[in-house]
Amino acid sequence: MDIFFDETQIKKKLRRITIISVLTIVILSGLIFTSYSSIKLYLSSAYTHMVHTESNEIAVTLKREILGDLNAIKTLAIFTKDAEMLKLQLPNRNLQSSNFDIIGFWNPDGSCTQVSLSGVKTNTDFSQLALEVQIAIIHAFEGQSAISDPYFSTSADKRLCTVCVPIRDENNDIIAVLSGAKDLTNFNRTLLRASERFPEINSVLVTRKGKIVAKVLEPLFQNQNASNIFDLPLFNDEIKQKLNEALQKQHPSNINIQYLNNDYTMHVNPIVVNDWFLITLEIAKLTDTPGYSSLIAVIYTLAFLLICGLISAIVSYIYIRRGYNKQLELASFDLLTGAYNIFKFKKELSNISFKEKEVTLIALNIRDFHYLNEIAGTEVCNEILKTIVVSTKNFKEIIYKCRTRVDQFYLLITPTNPIAINKLFFEFIHTIENNLSNFSIQLPIVFYASYAISSTNDNDSTLLHKVDFVQKQMKKSYVHKLEAYDDKTHQQEKFIKQIEGKMRQALENDEFKIYLQPKIEVSSGKLVSAEAVVRWHQADGSIVFPNSFISIFEENGFCVDLDLYNFQKICLIIKQWQQQFKTNLNISINQSMNLLLRKDYIANIHRIIDKTEVDPKLITIEILESIAAQNINELINCVNNIHFLGLQVALDDFGSGYSSLNVLAKIKIDELKFDKEFLLEKDPIKQKYNEEILRHMTELAASFNIKTVAEGCETAQNLSFLKKINCNIAQGFFFDKPLSLENFIEKYLTNKNSALTSKTSA
Repeated sequence: MDIFFDETQIKKKLRRITIISVLTIVILSGLIFTSYSSIKLYLSSAYTHMVHTESNEIAVTLKREILGDLNAIKTLAIFTKDAEMLKLQLPNRNLQSSNFDIIGFWNPDGSCTQVSLSGVKTNTDFSQLALEVQIAIIHAFEGQSAISDPYFSTSADKRLCTVCVPIRDENNDIIAVLSGAKDLTNFNRTLLRASERFPEINSVLVTRKGKIVAKVLEPLFQNQNASNIFDLPLFNDEIKQKLNEALQKQHPSNINIQYLNNDYTMHVNPIVVNDWFLITLEIAKLTDTPGYSSLIAVIYTLAFLLICGLISAIVSYIYIRRGYNKQLELASFDLLTGAYNIFKFKKELSNISFKEKEVTLIALNIRDFHYLNEIAGTEVCNEILKTIVVSTKNFKEIIYKCRTRVDQFYLLITPTNPIAINKLFFEFIHTIENNLSNFSIQLPIVFYASYAISSTNDNDSTLLHKVDFVQKQMKKSYVHKLEAYDDKTHQQEKFIKQIEGKMRQALENDEFKIYLQPKIEVSSGKLVSAEAVVRWHQADGSIVFPNSFISIFEENGFCVDLDLYNFQKICLIIKQWQQQFKTNLNISINQSMNLLLRKDYIANIHRIIDKTEVDPKLITIEILESIAAQNINELINCVNNIHFLGLQVALDDFGSGYSSLNVLAKIKIDELKFDKEFLLEKDPIKQKYNEEILRHMTELAASFNIKTVAEGCETAQNLSFLKKINCNIAQGFFFDKPLSLENFIEKYLTNKNSALTSKTSA
């Protein structure tokens, strides 16, 4: 490789470095004060962030503890139908870890049977209970799990809170309430452990009205016997007002406090459960932190750097000529292979006039290179990369070569005829394979490449964009493959840009319309639910179907906004139909992987459910089987949270290529949807195999108490077979295609399923 440099440029660089060195010393002197202020501000910000992070961790710990108590009582309630069962079940249930003192079985008449876990006894007469407990029990009899506010039990001689859950019979009717009284000192211990781990903050757990649930109070608070945080002398009237507003807003807040000539920051974090809040107060000052002591050392270090800077300038001046050639090499070439790096390649490419000269750009990659690196090792893979560049020397048609990423190369070649390009590519691959014949590699080395022929309107950026676009669209293959950027690719790229240019405005204009396809109970022929799909009604009157835009939205992330938008629309539809048609029709909706695995997904749908006041059990979240197979651990937690909100979960497209019984065993689902290809198969032999698979999968799902749904029901024979294997629900064009809301209402909600009677009875 040839390297060129100019002596005049070197001298200019030497003079420049001398001037820069002198200016640097002057500027460094002026920056000492600025650096001091900036570092102090940074330390203050970092310290506040550290406190905020710790406060969030404490809040999460408390929430888990509260939910753990609630789930423990819920679990016990499942197996407890009367007081005698409670006495039999309790020894077999490990509730000690939740620190319940007393478990109570409350009958509708107010009588109670108690089982003490700690030896203490409390009132068994409902009328003599603390008001907080009475309210919690009443909520439980109304069907809601509840946790009481803290209260003092005179019989137990301690502060308690009580967890209450309804007990239901086989008809889902509430027959009793199960309660668990817990000593609040358990929460105190949680706060104490946090305080020991992070002494710079002080924590208090309070209700929305400021009533103290648990605390670890330092002398700073004074009046440690206060039962309400508003009674502490730390707060003046203005701070009390801000604190009260924060407790009512239900989202995190920070409040600055000045007390005894010191500034503090108070963090208010909602626990979400039971409208409780964690309040943490920074009790240490920035000057007490180790980082502040380091700040003074920084000032001395900067002064020392002034002297070092002068010395460094002299040394740099001496060695700059010696290092110049190396710098040029680093700036222009890939050190491993000797090919151009991307910066040098772009510079050379920009010097070519595509109006005068036509060239071809090839982007070359190695399939599954990261797996090859794991198996063969870095040393062997480096030799492979070097061999690729060495092999270019056999081809005079290759003008420039560039290694742009770990395993990606750009080759600029002179042939512009597709046949000649194809011939050159496979001859080049054959040469590489011959040169690699001495290496012992367990995996086959497969190359895939894209190419674009320059046009008069191209520049270096557009040509690079073309080959990169083709590579992104290439389907995975395990043979050497070369694809071109052509008119079809251009139209595809143009379509994608048009879609992306319109999508956000389309969402604002409500152009994405909900369509519903009925889901029919096989045994009775009745409409039991519907699946929501989306159609894009563009402003020009044309309709775009999901298979044209969903993959684009998943690639650019817009599917997150669209899925949440559609979820809210479904909630509003269900709520409206309950009021207008007195119907409780369940609607299922697909959610993309991008949305499901977001940390704020559960919070977002919870917010929508609360906002629309919809009954969550009327909504089924459909999860693609491919998502479950690839992200099993993340999805387990997500599904559990979805169930906690009261929604149902369906596993969609089961059997589409990723099927795993492991998914059914690990993820608790309510509905299993078989891929439509099972019923659409036309080959008699494959059809027979599919029917046997469906038969066994239906039996397996029934053993797990999971409803089964067969998509693709298009004939009476399909329906007859589904009845025979006891499949619960059928969906397909035999009953109906996806309908607009207006047509669905007219056909199924006003005619009461009359359109289905003749088909399903057949």
